[in-house]
Amino acid sequence: MEKKFIFKDNAFDLIRYWAAITVMLGHFVWKTAPYVKDNMLLNIISKVSMFFPGVVILFSMSGFLVSASIERSKNKKEFFAKRVLRMYPELWVCTIVNFLIVCFLAYKLLDKSIFIWLLTQIFGIAYTPSCLKDFATGSVNGALWTIFTELQLYIILGIVYNWIKKFDKKKWIVLLGFLAACNVLADFVSSSSDGAI
Repeated sequence: MEKKFIFKDNAFDLIRYWAAITVMLGHFVWKTAPYVKDNMLLNIISKVSMFFPGVVILFSMSGFLVSASIERSKNKKEFFAKRVLRMYPELWVCTIVNFLIVCFLAYKLLDKSIFIWLLTQIFGIAYTPSCLKDFATGSVNGALWTIFTELQLYIILGIVYNWIKKFDKKKWIVLLGFLAACNVLADFVSSSSDGAI
């Protein structure tokens, strides 16, 4: 007797935890390394955290899970509505909490640029106001770039999913080769232009 596949029976939470831990460890090593010279433990932590980079794992899982969400949606309108309801309420709560903490801890540094920051934050656009460039790490919400990247994934996948779903193996190889070349080119261009690209 064949066992019925139940989508919710998976190990995604375990994989998410591993990915989150590797991201945390990678940032720990990144911020600690300038103060500690040739530490064997930091080198081991760095190697472990970079063996399967957490951000890559999380984005790969998102692509898979978002594709499954498209499959379960009646139409694109429902898919995009579910994505907005999944992302924005939590983002807005985090933005408000972040804003209140910044107002409490750095109230003497604040100027009008904080309002532009608030506006960009509620849409999920990573931005640090000029008044807070020298506060703490210099990034009020450095993780927000992932939200903006997720939003782009949702939009692009929502638009092209039905089209690429029909691809045969040859078209997939061409598309993946093209995307890999774009990735390498983007890395080259950004590293040769001070990261502005």
